[in-house]
Amino acid sequence: MLRIVARIALTVCLLSCMSVSLMAQQAVSPQAPEVSIEQQGLNQGSPAKQQELRDQQAWQAFKDDHPGWRAWFNEQTGMPHRAYGAPIAVDGNALKTKARNALAQVLAPFNLNKKQLKLTNTRQGPNFQYVTYQQEYQGKPVFTSGVNLRFTPDGELTQFSLDYYPAISAVPAEKLSDKAAVQAATADLKANVSTTAVTDQEKVVPTNGDFRLAKEVVVKGNSTE
Repeated sequence: MLRIVARIALTVCLLSCMSVSLMAQQAVSPQAPEVSIEQQGLNQGSPAKQQELRDQQAWQAFKDDHPGWRAWFNEQTGMPHRAYGAPIAVDGNALKTKARNALAQVLAPFNLNKKQLKLTNTRQGPNFQYVTYQQEYQGKPVFTSGVNLRFTPDGELTQFSLDYYPAISAVPAEKLSDKAAVQAATADLKANVSTTAVTDQEKVVPTNGDFRLAKEVVVKGNSTE
């Protein structure tokens, strides 16, 4: 039997309309040291929808200043999931300063609310430097969100990812107890569960165009399949 670690986002709503999003991994591979848009594939999703998103004013305004850049869009958010092109010079000396200036200047057409972006990581890779932000709404992390910037060793922007939700309206609903959350999270899990843990911090979870408050349940055990 394979040991699994399942991390479950449980939407906090009425028991009659609970929604569970499950991500389970039987094995976790090490993170690749470098990520390149060329290896991600620009043809994923609907070609018609991708073209519609490329025709948006924000991307066209960015392209006016930076011709030759390409992007693959997140069709749920309408924002570039991966964009890359010729290196763009950014003001500043320190990496964090360059990242802030990139958000305020280079990525200005996308109207990111910088008050919703929390710096979570800076990293020096073999060939590039990385800065990562997570989106927050009213102090709560937004599930699956992330703004990632990739810089050359000289501090020029070469790639960005805007998994950012431009319009969030999260309305708290009746909250589930930890016991009910665990029961819902493990109900259809094909595993012998050994431990469960409910995180204290609520998250904002996108669900088919809406946003719900959620708790995260971590389940550990052995797969029965």
